[in-house]
Amino acid sequence: MGQSSWMYGAAWQQARADYLSRHPFCAICGKPLRGADAIVDHIRPHHGDWALFWDESNWQALCKRCHAETGAWRHYRRV
Repeated sequence: MGQSSWMYGAAWQQARADYLSRHPFCAICGKPLRGADAIVDHIRPHHGDWALFWDESNWQALCKRCHAETGAWRHYRRV
């Protein structure tokens, strides 16, 4: 989780669970999300920006595979 790991505490876990209950499918491939395969991704990396971290319009529900592919694309593009 890196330098912003302090952001991912109990409040994040609850917000994540709530978000995934409202968005049960991967935003990219449409796969049903279950358990550890369900990830709430920050579309625009927050880099520790508290407001951007909590901005739900900057979130998307992804499966692990799509998250890994999106992360690789971001790394390549240096977003």
